[in-house]
Amino acid sequence: MDSKESRNNSELSNDEEVKSRAPVRNRVFTIPNILSIVRLIIAPFIFYTYVCLGLYKVSAILVIVSGLTDAADGYIARNYNQISDVGKVLDPIADKVTQVIMFACLITRYKLMKVLTVVLIVKELVQAIFVFFAFKKINRVEGSKWFGKISTIILYIVCISLMIFPNMPVGLANSLMYLCLVMISIAFLGYLKESLGFIFSSRKA
Repeated sequence: MDSKESRNNSELSNDEEVKSRAPVRNRVFTIPNILSIVRLIIAPFIFYTYVCLGLYKVSAILVIVSGLTDAADGYIARNYNQISDVGKVLDPIADKVTQVIMFACLITRYKLMKVLTVVLIVKELVQAIFVFFAFKKINRVEGSKWFGKISTIILYIVCISLMIFPNMPVGLANSLMYLCLVMISIAFLGYLKESLGFIFSSRKA
């Protein structure tokens, strides 16, 4: 009897362990997803403090906090088995909303930011179309790629620098914005290449 009970307890603990390690792709309320929501909440305050109050350094601090939560949600998702399909959608949405807000702030001081904003919006719209078709093919959402992450990091560094140093020399500010433009374009071409390759390979299959 004791042996049977012990075996049942062992099987139960094994089942619990398997469940704890099971994929959470369908879960909504995970720590990474909550952090993404926090970033969405922070975004309008970045605009308000920069444009309405003229508190450039406070706005930059909010961007830094948003960037840290972005890094934290990615780390937690990868290392604590909390990657979910909702997170794969919510995380880039929070990224793009924050980026558009940062650009909207900087447009008020730098004319070149208008070009960057148009390029970013076109990139995201085209990328969203390819993501939609890819989702229809494989019924899941692909995570962000390395070139997209590098582009995002550089974009954050540039925008934070422009916010902290509003009196930066025009030549240096323009150089940083051109760097952003190059990185956004590289990320766009990278996603475009992967998306087209996936779609054509799916058709052949």
